[in-house]
Amino acid sequence: MRVRNQSGDTIPGAPIQLVALPTDTFPTVGVDTALHYGLVGLRAGPGRVIAISGSLQSDPLDVSVSAAADSLALVGAAADTVLAADSVSGPLAVALLDDHSTTGDTVRLSSPPRPVTFAIAYPVFSSLAAATVTLGNDSLSSVVLTGSGTPAGAASVVVRPQGAPRPDSVVVEATAMRANGTVVPGSPARFVVYFQ
Repeated sequence: MRVRNQSGDTIPGAPIQLVALPTDTFPTVGVDTALHYGLVGLRAGPGRVIAISGSLQSDPLDVSVSAAADSLALVGAAADTVLAADSVSGPLAVALLDDHSTTGDTVRLSSPPRPVTFAIAYPVFSSLAAATVTLGNDSLSSVVLTGSGTPAGAASVVVRPQGAPRPDSVVVEATAMRANGTVVPGSPARFVVYFQ
């Protein structure tokens, strides 16, 4: 944020303070009182803030607080077998879960979509050209958004043989990160795909 004078020029060093506007009896956003410009999410949902510098005040700014992912969990089986006649595995699916926003209820976090990284952990291939199996999008690692996978609300990939010889098994790991850079508990979730 920048404070500008009536000519539109930035005023260097002008102090800015954010103030959370009340939205209802349960606020979604607060302001870090030590910094006066750091927002703190209090619960998931929409919120509004204004910026103040001296006698100047901004229009209300809409913000949205998303629930933090409490855990990454497998959806369905952790193992799949690809028969010799099959060209692809079944979906390897995970869901990001919110265990705290609604007391006693676990919710899949699919809106807004959140990224989950899937990667082939074993066998280790020196390059994509050397790989005899790939993920469904012909890669060794893929970022998939929650809400776009099968089943609904999940992130999923499939494993596809790319040539011979097929390995006996493939290990795929799914990892999710929170917005603050910490790993979501349950990461990495591991899948094993067996080839016949």
